Amino acid sequence: MNDDRQEILIVDDDPLNIRFLEVALEKDYRVRTARDGPEALRQVSDCTPDLILLDVIMPGMSGFQVARAIRSDENCCTVSIIFLTILDSSAGESEGLESGGIDYLTKPFNLRFLLLRVRNHLELKRRNNVIREQ
Repeated sequence: MNDDRQEILIVDDDPLNIRFLEVALEKDYRVRTARDGPEALRQVSDCTPDLILLDVIMPGMSGFQVARAIRSDENCCTVSIIFLTILDSSAGESEGLESGGIDYLTKPFNLRFLLLRVRNHLELKRRNNVIREQ
């Protein structure tokens, strides 16, 4: 079976957050998960997803560090990153966007708004890919 759905990588150290997002997304998208920054980077280098939902506060390596590492790799630097975090401050949002995120949502987030943002960012990525191929 050919699964041409776009792929999302969920990166969060909380298994409940991961499962909640998996259930919300798996009907429309292929979903992979990672529990920490190093695992996320391994997965991104193996097969770059179309979008990453990235927690900021994780043990060892923060989401900001993960985003910077992804942006520094020319093979995967165009992947879209949406930060999902409890870090509710303008400084945190600024750092998230400066480190390469395209969006920043604080937890608890409105699931409907998250799904709409995911859809819109993935559609934009699809259109950009079409333009690049032409």
